[in-house]
Amino acid sequence: MFADPAVETNTVPELVCPNVSTHARLVAVLCCLLVGVGGMALTVGASADGAVTPRESADGPVTAAQPVEVQPPLSAMIAQQSPDGGPDNGTATNQTDHHRDPESASGDGSQSDVKRWLVGSMAGRLEGSAINLSQGEYQLARSVLGEGFGDDLDRYVNVAGDTDTQQDDQVAKRFNETQQAQQNYTEQISEFERLYEAYQEAKEAGDTARARQLAKRLARLGSGINETGKTLADRYGALSNVTGVSLDDGQRAVLNTTNRTLSQVEAVVEQSLVRTELRITSVSPTAAYDDPLVVEGQYVTENGTAIGDSVIALDAPGPGSKTTTASNGSFRLTYRPIDLETGDQTITVSATPDNTSVYLPTTTTVTTDISSVEPRVAFIDSFDRISFGAERSVVVDVTVAERPAGDVPVAITLDGRTLATGRTTESGRFESAVQLPPSVRNGTVDLTARAGTDSRAVAASSATRTVTVESSPTDLSLATTNGSSIRVHGELLAANGVPVADQPIRLSVDGTVVDIVRTNATGVFTGLIDSESATVGQSVTITARYDEPTSNLEPSRASAVGERLKQETNTPGESGGPNAPGESGGPNAPGDQSSPLWDALTNPIVVGAGVVSVAGLFIAGYFWRRRSPSATPTATQSGQSGTETPQTPEPTATTLADVEAAIEHDGPDAAVISLYEVVSRYAAADVRPDLTPRERYRAARDALSAEQATVFERVTTLYEQAKFARESVPTDRIEDMIAAVRQDFGEDADAPADD
Repeated sequence: MFADPAVETNTVPELVCPNVSTHARLVAVLCCLLVGVGGMALTVGASADGAVTPRESADGPVTAAQPVEVQPPLSAMIAQQSPDGGPDNGTATNQTDHHRDPESASGDGSQSDVKRWLVGSMAGRLEGSAINLSQGEYQLARSVLGEGFGDDLDRYVNVAGDTDTQQDDQVAKRFNETQQAQQNYTEQISEFERLYEAYQEAKEAGDTARARQLAKRLARLGSGINETGKTLADRYGALSNVTGVSLDDGQRAVLNTTNRTLSQVEAVVEQSLVRTELRITSVSPTAAYDDPLVVEGQYVTENGTAIGDSVIALDAPGPGSKTTTASNGSFRLTYRPIDLETGDQTITVSATPDNTSVYLPTTTTVTTDISSVEPRVAFIDSFDRISFGAERSVVVDVTVAERPAGDVPVAITLDGRTLATGRTTESGRFESAVQLPPSVRNGTVDLTARAGTDSRAVAASSATRTVTVESSPTDLSLATTNGSSIRVHGELLAANGVPVADQPIRLSVDGTVVDIVRTNATGVFTGLIDSESATVGQSVTITARYDEPTSNLEPSRASAVGERLKQETNTPGESGGPNAPGESGGPNAPGDQSSPLWDALTNPIVVGAGVVSVAGLFIAGYFWRRRSPSATPTATQSGQSGTETPQTPEPTATTLADVEAAIEHDGPDAAVISLYEVVSRYAAADVRPDLTPRERYRAARDALSAEQATVFERVTTLYEQAKFARESVPTDRIEDMIAAVRQDFGEDADAPADD
């Protein structure tokens, strides 16, 4: 078992000095300072005629990696050796420095020892975490893989960087992958145990509906744990292969934990749920948007009992992807593919009864051949002329085989620059307000509406028309602040007062360009004219110029006068003060006879000791004030004694309420990222850390209901746009998605901490 630093019981009694005055504290500080500096000076004086004797070390040689609890520190891991490699004879000649930084150790031998120690430490942490987890010690399992593991891995990477072998890089990669997988596994097991306790409480309280909800969540989470456990066990084996270190105990602990969890899932299902199956009776061999995929079947229990009023859905979103079973359990899906790739495709069909239903969700798959069709794209409304800062409207109509094509992706571009993206409504209409970016050249350019995607069921097609981009005057301002360097700041605005972001501004001094800066989101820029561009005490003319020939914004310039001022602080070679170098005057000017006391006090060692003493006193004073009743706001209740230790609150997981607040306070993209966090946590508990967002969705969807899988896919798409696209996600799309998450995940998305 590993010690948990969070449950340390050893405390240091507080020194409470309620009557100490401020003057008394200052006197105490001054006395300590004088004693510290004087003592250091005496020490230096006493050592001036003699060498410092090295301290003998009692550490024995390190021959193998020890368990993480007792692994010796890196500073003590280099064994004492005599120069010839024989046993240490105990003399000062053969003394090894045990406090040498292993990262700077030279020689193949020391590097090999350091790497071997670090491999043993990390392997011990991994196994310790797995064993703690199998024993239900979740906090210990987390802490063992915390900062200490990361520090060891960083040190290993640094030491391995001095070698040319690829094996070191592979070892580092394997440790990193295994740590991430085990952290994810730990969180899944911890969440499972929390839900399992809530399930048991619901059962004991006779809350059947609540127990069924939790049972279904446990079943989904169990599937994720099974997958992650297999991955983790495989990575233990791969890590053993590249390091030669046996991780059998850790691997067994992972397998035991996984098997125990699956046994609990099996028991929960038997107690509270009824297993079901989908019986597919017919599937269209081919499908296209204008020739829909038709899937027919029946949803029943394992013994054949029909299940009515349950949602049947395909894992591919689009028109016709959902339906509801009749009273006899039969269903018919008529699906028009949009984003599916062409060719043979295997599609998952899911049955999802009500969350409080006794029936367990189930899935099956169907296969069909997807063909592509090109849509017709037409501008319904657009503009003929546009200038920077002006907003214009674009309306596009998309049809396939003379019928409106809903949910088709659309992108609006101007001269190749994307102005807007989105999807068509059910009526095949896409509408958006657009603005002109400064990077589009002025003159006649192409406005293009593109719908569909290459190699997908709805292929790419576009419509184009020409529009005129008008040039816009700009207004550039400049101001200076004089100092040791000249600071410049200004703003770039269009003629209509709209700030111009992310544009280059060239700064010149007396006609020579010295720097190029860029405007921020509000059109503001700043710069610094250093010593190479301006002489101290001499006024210079600074010019800011905006001139981008490929932009639709016209050039502008502004000038201001600045001056570098002489520094007030004396520097070597400059005059100033009675004791400036090179001048006479003052008791200790160069050439004067200095006293022994002055020599001692100006000794670099004494000065350094003084600095350390002062720093220590400041730190002590800080904690003195922190611990003093007059500076501590904690009040003791009547009848109580002692001091309560403040408790650090547990971090609160993001909820949908937080996402809604983030829309206004942090912007739409930040809100989408928070929304992705909510859905990933509750709908994709089996997420693996090495997957892309799209791969995460695919890995998690089989464990979700059809509605939840659809929502997760849509949130993933928004997340990718918020994270990687230049255009922000529209606020209305976020609000619609929040409503969908709340509807399909219910309490899951609004319950960050417990049930």
